[in-house]
Amino acid sequence: MTKYSLRARMMILILAPTLIIGLLLSTFFVIHRSNQLQDQLASAGPVLLSRFPPSLPIRW
Repeated sequence: MTKYSLRARMMILILAPTLIIGLLLSTFFVIHRSNQLQDQLASAGPVLLSRFPPSLPIRW
């Protein structure tokens, strides 16, 4: 087994939880914002379509 110095062990003990918390928080905020944008798009779509006259042909 490799013996790490006290400094190396302390750096691991400090950086590992920080990196884990940072990754978890960034993942949470990205997913949360993505869901917000999806909800906004779903609510804005019918509003945008209601501005067009119904006689316009819709091409899919």
